[in-house]
Amino acid sequence: MRVIAGRLKGRRLASVPGTDTRPTTDRVKEALFNIIGPYFSGGWGLDLYAGTGALGIEGLSRGLERVVFVDANPRAVRVIRTNLEALGLTAQADVYRADARRAWSNWGGAGFA
Repeated sequence: MRVIAGRLKGRRLASVPGTDTRPTTDRVKEALFNIIGPYFSGGWGLDLYAGTGALGIEGLSRGLERVVFVDANPRAVRVIRTNLEALGLTAQADVYRADARRAWSNWGGAGFA
């Protein structure tokens, strides 16, 4: 798994051990950012069910200012933090171990709607 575009293009990402987390493929990431990329310049992102953090990290690489990562799996949270540290992105990220639905309800979608 790797970052596919932006200032961190080609950098490798650690993955979550086991089969509970399925990484987003490069092809899906590319398609997603081809669709949404023209609509953001800076701003914040929210990576729910973050897994490895690959989508949020891709957004940071492409110019997002900050990303909030949420995952309930403690192993995934550790991997997200490891990936952020390895890429020098910890200052641009908030990582929460929480159920995504509960986190969304608690925030009321504030700032992300």
